[in-house]
Amino acid sequence: APSARLAAAGSIENVSESESPALVFDKNSLKMVLPQYNLPVHHIWIQVDISGNEVSFHPAAFSSQFDMALNRDFPEENAGQWSLIELDGIDLPKEFTLGSFQGSSRDGQSMEIQYKLTSKGHVLSSGSMALEYTSIPNNYELSPAYPNPFNPVTTVQYALPLASELVLSVYDVQGRLITYLDRGFKSAGYHESVWDGTQHASGMYFIRMNVYDLNNKLQFNKLQKIMLVK
Repeated sequence: APSARLAAAGSIENVSESESPALVFDKNSLKMVLPQYNLPVHHIWIQVDISGNEVSFHPAAFSSQFDMALNRDFPEENAGQWSLIELDGIDLPKEFTLGSFQGSSRDGQSMEIQYKLTSKGHVLSSGSMALEYTSIPNNYELSPAYPNPFNPVTTVQYALPLASELVLSVYDVQGRLITYLDRGFKSAGYHESVWDGTQHASGMYFIRMNVYDLNNKLQFNKLQKIMLVK
C-alpha cells in the first residue's frame, strides 16, 4: 500500500517545522510551492495516486531541475513515485512544476498526493493531500445539443479555456429571445445546461453562445440549430 512505501523511507528525526507545501493547479499542470524553511531542503519524496484510469499524470523533467531524480511507476494503480535530491539544498522559496495531466474525463478526478521533505536527517514536513482535478479545454467549444431532434428536453455542453463572461440563450426562427440557458461569470472547464421545451411549440430553434473577456470584448460566438418535435 502507498502508506507502507512511505513508512519504509527510514527513521528520520522530526523537527518543529510543520508548514506544508502548497499544491496549485495551473490549467492542466500541477505545481508545488515550498514554504520558507529554516533548513535547506535536500530531498523531496512525492507520490501521486489517481483514482480511475481516465486521467493520466505525466511528470516534469525533474533531471533538469535537481541533482538526482529517481522514479517508480505503478501502472496498475495509476500511481507514480519520485525522489528528488538536491545535494546543496534548494534556495527557498521554490516553486516548480510536478507534471501535467491528460485524459478524456470531463468530470472532476480525485487524487491523493503524498509527500515528504527532508534536510539531511530531519523531516521538515510530511503528509498527504486530497485534490480534485478538472480538465481545462484548449479552446472554446459549443458541442451539438443531444438529443436533437428532441422531445421535450435537450442538453447542451460547452467548454471554456479561461474564466469568462457567458451568455447561452435560445431563440426562435423569428429571432426572438426565448430564454437564457446560462449567463454570468463562469470558471474555465466543461459545463452543461438543459433546455426543457415543454411550454413551447414544435419547430426549429437556435442556441447562441457568446463569450466575453473581462473587458466585455467578444471572444467567441456560435449559433446552433435544434429541432423540437412533439
